Amino acid sequence: MREQIKILLIFFILCLSNSFGQTEYILSLDIKEKKLPFGLTDRVPINKPEIAFALSGGGARGLSQIGVLRAFEEAGIKPDLIVGTSMGSIIGGMYAAGYSVDQLDSIAHETDWNDLLTLSNQSDRRDLFVDQKVTEDRAIFSLRLDGLKPILPTSFNDGQKLSNHLNILAFNAPLHSES
Repeated sequence: MREQIKILLIFFILCLSNSFGQTEYILSLDIKEKKLPFGLTDRVPINKPEIAFALSGGGARGLSQIGVLRAFEEAGIKPDLIVGTSMGSIIGGMYAAGYSVDQLDSIAHETDWNDLLTLSNQSDRRDLFVDQKVTEDRAIFSLRLDGLKPILPTSFNDGQKLSNHLNILAFNAPLHSES
């Protein structure tokens, strides 16, 4: 019986001493104002780590970056910087310009990629400048020469249709930079 009282007394003394032994710390975060578009500001901690997304290329496989961006959005991770190569730079640029992940997904599904990336080097005459229309060769077969030496083409597609399509998407982007 005496041992039970001793154990009970030691237990109460330990509980009592631990309740007064706590130290209180007040954490304060240094906050800075971050400018957002349209004159808005946001208060963010100064020591907040910066997050950058590096998107890879790979042609049609580069479109998988849309799913990666969706996963980051669902996790609540917002980038401070987006970089990419090839198709990753196109997806990253459109995302940085204000297109949502759903909009990027619908653009990827609705775009006629076969028309944009066809193995033809001919551009639509409506997309050419007036002087390009005048000087355009209308022959069935054309061969460029450097003196008497033929110049071999460096690609199957001049990329003009793709460039025009991307320009239209950039001009219609929901958000534009101030600089």
